[in-house]
Amino acid sequence: SQDAGDITAALRKGGSTSGDTRGGRFGGSTGISDDGYANYTINTADYITFHTTNDASDFGDLSNKSFTGAACASTTRWVHKTAVDYTTATGHVLYERMDYWAADTGGTAGDFGDVTDSSRSTASMSDGTRGEWWGGQNNAASITDQIAYITIATTNDATDAGNLGSGTNDPEGGGLSGSA
Repeated sequence: SQDAGDITAALRKGGSTSGDTRGGRFGGSTGISDDGYANYTINTADYITFHTTNDASDFGDLSNKSFTGAACASTTRWVHKTAVDYTTATGHVLYERMDYWAADTGGTAGDFGDVTDSSRSTASMSDGTRGEWWGGQNNAASITDQIAYITIATTNDATDAGNLGSGTNDPEGGGLSGSA
C-alpha cells in the first residue's frame, strides 16, 4: 500500500461509505472524556477523492452527534444512519434519524427520514439503489435482529425488511455493497 493522505482528525467508530469518485466518513468519537463528554462524540463529515494522495476535507455536518453510525450510498447520494451520542459518562441518546447529502456537494445534512428502530453499531450495505441496515444494539444494550431498508434516491422512512437469523452485536459498520 501507499500513503493516500491523512484524515482530518483521529477518530474512532464513525460511519463510512463511498460513491464513484469519493469516500465519506461520518461522525465518530475522540475517545477522550476529560471534558465531561461534551466533545466525546462529534457531528462532522469528511471526504476523500479517490485516485489522489490528498488529505481528507470537511464535507459538512450531521444533524446530531453520532458514534457507531453506519452509511450507504448510490453514485449520487450518501445516507447516514445516526446512531448514539454519549452525552454523559452514564447516559446516552440513541437516534432514529437518517441524514443525506448529494455525494458531490456536501454541506449540512438533509433529513432523509427515520429508521425502524433506534440502534447503534449496525452493519450497512447497498447495491446503489437500495440501502440496508442490519442488527446492532438497542437502548437497553440488547442485541437487535432488525433489518431495515430504504430506496436511496428518495427521502422517506425506512421499511422493515424482516429479521436476521439471530441478532448481531457490534458489527461496527461492516457490510458489503455491489451493483444492482
